[in-house]
Amino acid sequence: MNIQILDLAKKVAEGLGKPFEYDWYGDPDRRSYRVSFDKINKTLGYNTEFTFEMSALEIWKALEGGIISWQDPKTRTVNWYKTLLEWNKNLKKIGRHGEIL
Repeated sequence: MNIQILDLAKKVAEGLGKPFEYDWYGDPDRRSYRVSFDKINKTLGYNTEFTFEMSALEIWKALEGGIISWQDPKTRTVNWYKTLLEWNKNLKKIGRHGEIL
């Protein structure tokens, strides 16, 4: 499977039943995200159950239902990693031998 960001955005809009609209800024995104589930299928017999559209709808419903929040750093991967790095830095200041004092 190979999908580009613009195509993924279209699938998300489709999954939400929304019209696809966008304002592109900056340079065109020429990156390609190749995904293969062959190894996990052969090794573990795992097959995906959900499409991009189904996943987008599940996340949207969780946001609308208050199950998850945009303000929670865990909802945004990059922000969550930045938060973890900051916590790690602070814990090193107050910890000793891997323990919090």
